Amino acid sequence: DLLEAMRATESARQHAAELAETLQRTLVPPTPPSIEGLTVSAVYRPAGDGREVGGDFYDVFQIAGREWMVVVGDVTGKGISAALVTAFVRHTIRDLAMRVGDPSDLLHELNDALLAHDTERFCTVVVAKLCDEGGEWTVTGSVGGHPLPLLRHADGSVAELGRHGSLVGVISEPTFSTFEHRLVDDLLLL
Repeated sequence: DLLEAMRATESARQHAAELAETLQRTLVPPTPPSIEGLTVSAVYRPAGDGREVGGDFYDVFQIAGREWMVVVGDVTGKGISAALVTAFVRHTIRDLAMRVGDPSDLLHELNDALLAHDTERFCTVVVAKLCDEGGEWTVTGSVGGHPLPLLRHADGSVAELGRHGSLVGVISEPTFSTFEHRLVDDLLLL
């Protein structure tokens, strides 16, 4: 009986690890899209041994002809419940990005959606809309509780972009602000 119980435990552990890996792959795209006029790169390194699904996510998707949205975020906690909230946040952002033009308004809407969702979890997030305006790219974004984006200029200097905003999904009247910057041989790091 002990041997059979050990086999069942190991089988359940393996199944949980496979489920976590599958869930994590759905939250983090395998490769970012190719965008003419920009170089987009992404790296994802999970904490620990990577066998437990977490709340980290990123996304890069097209919202109009020459407009793209880049999102980096982190839902609190680990495990399947964190992954479910992460999927909710990621898909809500995709929906809102198609309807809400201003990034800080998008974060306000996301905050309302997360407060209405049946969860105790919250998130940090950066949303950055990239727009090609006749060969020149402009980034417009907002930050909710996440580290500020870093901008490395062609001369090597580095500056933070934007202002810190509230955590998303914690309070009913958060503070978010929109930043805008014209990209000229700059490296934007989220």
